[in-house]
Amino acid sequence: EGVPETVVCRLITMADTITISPLQWSVNSPPMVPRVDPPELCDMGSGPCQLLPSVGGGLHLFLRFFLRPGSSETEAHLCSSVEKASSPWRPALAGHRFASHCQLRLRRKSDEEAGAEKQEGQESRPLELQPRVLPVPSPSHKSSDSPEGPGELKDQAQVLMAGLIGWLGVRYELKIDLGDQSLRELILAGEAIEVSMRVGTEYRWSSWTPWSSPQKLSIPLPSPTPAAKCTVMALSPTTLQVNWRAFDRAPSVNCLEYVVRAEPLYGDHPDEAKIEGSGWGTETVICFPHQPRKTDDEMLKVAQLRRLLDQKEIIPMPRLATCFKDLREAELESEKDQHLQAELVGLLPWTLYKVSVAARYP
Repeated sequence: EGVPETVVCRLITMADTITISPLQWSVNSPPMVPRVDPPELCDMGSGPCQLLPSVGGGLHLFLRFFLRPGSSETEAHLCSSVEKASSPWRPALAGHRFASHCQLRLRRKSDEEAGAEKQEGQESRPLELQPRVLPVPSPSHKSSDSPEGPGELKDQAQVLMAGLIGWLGVRYELKIDLGDQSLRELILAGEAIEVSMRVGTEYRWSSWTPWSSPQKLSIPLPSPTPAAKCTVMALSPTTLQVNWRAFDRAPSVNCLEYVVRAEPLYGDHPDEAKIEGSGWGTETVICFPHQPRKTDDEMLKVAQLRRLLDQKEIIPMPRLATCFKDLREAELESEKDQHLQAELVGLLPWTLYKVSVAARYP
């Protein structure tokens, strides 16, 4: 407490003289931040990290965290709105207004447990990723005269996101490609991991955040919509036509890879039939383009939600969350009449087959 946000320094050459000349002083240094507090990690249900598909294919590590610079007009208005709603508000943190870089480190949970059994100096060190420039805040703060609408809209949008996420502050989303071999092996090893993070300026880092709770990162997979079924029609004694509805998928993904498989069943009755290997089975892999699902920030710009947020009075959080959920369900409903189709050829005639459809990210 009491530490100024920035300080300016200059040096003086001390001589054996009582008189100090102004010429002995150096020029002023650039403003420096004497203290930077660590960021605040966001717990997204099972932990601060997620594995998400990249739009261009592959996976990336997704981390969400918050800074509290306490200097933006949006935050000031949001603070007063939250106080009216009797919700907790957290004050600004030192140095966050000047933070420009961030750095992440990870470790296996087993490393800590095994450390007590290892000799001193032999404990495995956490994997520290290279520092990177702080990403753009999400959603970006816009002025009250922006085309997006009045200031109340963006502030209530912040309140909505805060309520759905469970935190308040300026939100940052860090996406890390798994191209580094060491990072890929650590993430995909199937063990629980812990993460820690720090932010800083050009000259000073904050301390590391405490290690997060251990979490296992699962590879994301598209899922079929509720009550979805595939239908099969025989085009010939050796060809089947399969139809199904598009699978649910992560936001922004515009393509899914479907695996359509037919496996022969043998038995006197279909209920008693068993799969006897895949010697005469067949499968086809086909890629279908899809309309990308909206991200959380894009969803906030939907007219239905904007009209609700544009009201002068503060909207109760349950009502906002219900509206947000309804918009997500409407995206699924809009695809109920869109059926995908594939053909399986080279099958055995007069044979009972079990047909299944699975999906994966390219």
